[in-house]
Amino acid sequence: MPDTQLSNAEEQRLENESRFGTGPIADDRALLSAIIMMNEDELAEFSEWKEEHVATGEYATIDWPGWESVINRING
Repeated sequence: MPDTQLSNAEEQRLENESRFGTGPIADDRALLSAIIMMNEDELAEFSEWKEEHVATGEYATIDWPGWESVINRING
């Protein structure tokens, strides 16, 4: 019978994927990557939108409609 026991590193990788691979933490990591990689035009659009919508309390920064475009550009 083959040994099916996982190495510690493999167990840790699987646990990390199950904990952080999807959901809010993965979304936060994607947004953090997006913020870091935004070009000047995207930053300007985001800043303008934020001043108009977030300052009023109507929306949060996560609601910016440009996130998907930025993330798609980064992910190629």
